[in-house]
Amino acid sequence: MVECCRGPQWARPTPTLRRCPPAPPPPCPPVTPPPGLLFFTTYTLLVLFWAEIYQQARNLPAAALRPAFLGINVLVYSVLVGWGLPRKDGGGCW
Repeated sequence: MVECCRGPQWARPTPTLRRCPPAPPPPCPPVTPPPGLLFFTTYTLLVLFWAEIYQQARNLPAAALRPAFLGINVLVYSVLVGWGLPRKDGGGCW
């Protein structure tokens, strides 16, 4: 006698919930890509341009605007470079 359709053999398996371990966080926060930095520099240059026009229209000295522009850009770039460098002990950033 041949047993044709046994129940448990042909039954669908019950889906099981598998829990994956959480992914480890990245060691360093992502650094802004070069297009974002280029946009930031271009935008601050545009602000500098309009600030110089405004200062000249009001007959005010505009000598401090360019050093402020350079200082802000150097500060932002140095923070982003420092943010991307790993620590000496090999764990994370800063």
